[in-house]
Amino acid sequence: MHVVESRAWAKVNLAFDIVGRRSDGYHDIESVMHRIELADKIRIERLDIDPGSAESIRVHVFPKVVPDGKDNIAYRAAWAFFESTGERGAVSISIEKKIPVAAGLGGGSADAAAVLAGMNQLWDRPLVQEELFGVARSIGADVPFCLLCHGDSPRAWAALACGIGDRLAPLPPLPGIPLVVAKPEASLSAGEIYGMWDARTGEASGEGSYGVFRSKKTATKAQALADWMQSQNRCSLDMAQVAPFMVNELELLAAQICPELLGVKAALLELGATAALMSGSGPTVFGLFQSDNSAYAAARTLREQAAFVSQWGRLDVFVTRAGPRSAVGPDVDAGQV
Repeated sequence: MHVVESRAWAKVNLAFDIVGRRSDGYHDIESVMHRIELADKIRIERLDIDPGSAESIRVHVFPKVVPDGKDNIAYRAAWAFFESTGERGAVSISIEKKIPVAAGLGGGSADAAAVLAGMNQLWDRPLVQEELFGVARSIGADVPFCLLCHGDSPRAWAALACGIGDRLAPLPPLPGIPLVVAKPEASLSAGEIYGMWDARTGEASGEGSYGVFRSKKTATKAQALADWMQSQNRCSLDMAQVAPFMVNELELLAAQICPELLGVKAALLELGATAALMSGSGPTVFGLFQSDNSAYAAARTLREQAAFVSQWGRLDVFVTRAGPRSAVGPDVDAGQV
């Protein structure tokens, strides 16, 4: 085998709590992450060229919304694979981008996870599962989750993510719930948003940005949501009950840079979403809907509204789902509306 093709799946954060900042500058979080049916297309080819060549790892992206080559996280994933296995070889990676960039949807992490899984397959699986996850952790905080939910029959669709996001406890998935995903024109830097959180919590405590940690006795919304998901019968799930758990501590901070995200969130709720939230560090907002028809109707109306609300700028709108397609009726094909 010389070629592997796969899809790199996006994620949303159904709840996002920051527990505190670590001494190494990273943040401990608790978040319920869920794979959604929106994906980049990945093609990985094992090349028969000198592995010492300057082009032993080739990364090409279409459209050019992120860099090719060494500046792409997929390149770092390929390099980490070779470094961790001691394998020598050459590889060409092609990425067709469908997931919006710098959007809080984990698109780069998903690409990296797909590269790790694909290269492990092409090189006859030199890494066992735990070793592969160890490499994933070295690349980025969201890469382990994206690896967990990679593939047509993933190990999990959802998980409670703790630590920097790399400690994962798989959860039962939502039953193919339709989602409307809306990405404002702005792109946000996760580092900048976390920096704003550090500044806010440091000022509030008077201890500086290193001194604020949630009490271990205080349950986070993410933990409460995880407990709720564990207790539910997926066939009779009342999605209205999920709304109280859906909180993202970074949402209001991101809105200081991208205020339109709050307008988009309000519009989704007015259009019938049972709950709506910003994903990750933003600025993408998603809404959960009760039916395919209501999701598509809301997406069409939202795009029409965007054409008349100048403050929103360009708004990319997708209809997709969270959870296995087999859990509900007809398929919803992820696509821009």
